[in-house]
Amino acid sequence: MGNNIYDMLNDNSIDLEGLDRDGFNLVEKKEIEARFNKSINKNEKKSMKKGIMAASIVLAIAVGTVGSGFGTSVTAAIKLVTTDIGLFLGINKDLGRYKTVVDQSKSNEAISVQLNEVILNGDELVVSTTFKNEKGDLKIESINAVGEVFINGVELSESSSGVGKLAEDSTFQQVMTYSLKDNELKGDLAIKIVYPSVLLNGEVTNIKPYVFEFNTNGDKLAADTIKLSINHSFTLENGSIVTLKDYVSNKVSTKLFLDIDNVNKSEVVYDIQLRGHDNCGNKVVFKPRIIGEDQGILELSTALGEEISDEATEITLTPYAAAFPEGNGIFNSDLKQVEKKVAFPGKNQKLANGYRQVGKEFTIKIK
Repeated sequence: MGNNIYDMLNDNSIDLEGLDRDGFNLVEKKEIEARFNKSINKNEKKSMKKGIMAASIVLAIAVGTVGSGFGTSVTAAIKLVTTDIGLFLGINKDLGRYKTVVDQSKSNEAISVQLNEVILNGDELVVSTTFKNEKGDLKIESINAVGEVFINGVELSESSSGVGKLAEDSTFQQVMTYSLKDNELKGDLAIKIVYPSVLLNGEVTNIKPYVFEFNTNGDKLAADTIKLSINHSFTLENGSIVTLKDYVSNKVSTKLFLDIDNVNKSEVVYDIQLRGHDNCGNKVVFKPRIIGEDQGILELSTALGEEISDEATEITLTPYAAAFPEGNGIFNSDLKQVEKKVAFPGKNQKLANGYRQVGKEFTIKIK
């Protein structure tokens, strides 16, 4: 994927209003969804149309680096609640052989941060983190935190997205996926993740960065990853031709990489989804991970328990798309409502959130 996909990433925030504040259970772990809020400066609105549009990402956060002249922080190791990456994401597969348990924590008088475990998935690093509010009398309205990922001494993180959950005991658990500049990462790697700032209700809580260092290796997952060429195209309503290039799948994620040929030079940006089933009868939904001006990634959704059967040999999909509103680049989609009320609409049927069928049903042979 080209670097242009990530160039336009700007201010994002976690919206806790959409999160259930109860503890985790087997149902909730498949329904962890929150609103995607994107703040756009006036001078960035035009360029944003051509930049990243990831409306169906559950959470996406990016916080500017805080200066280093904040003095010395109060640090302490504190055991927080650990979070299993697979359970949190609703992945019903054993990921034990692929993940590295870090189990490190840093603390100050406001926020304790625990880095639980990580998985290196090609050019992505999946990170489970727990934040604990140490100010018991302060109600959590928002938490903003994003790490900077260094591998063998070089910063490689470009963008991040993820899911989060606020529990009653003032802990916020999240799993973030960091897109990396290098897709040829092999062998034992020295990782450093730095949280320059952690914002609680919009206020910086740390006087110096939280820093975690550990080693990991992604070779086992890389060896168990399937990559297939697809070369299937469909046309959006603005005339842009979307070509699905590659299908890449393993136990951690299943993704479709696509190219977009904007033949009419349209400034309209679309949220693209693929909906269908595998040949074993399981529902399959691919939602945007990143949609850029000429490239994108669609990822298999696991939030509501969708997954492809291990026995499946093919998946059948139908493309849908919805244009982001003109002028502000913000698209609020109620994905649950679409899936429950109108799962597979006709081509001329417009959904409440703007989705229309934009191509014919097609089949991908995955084995």
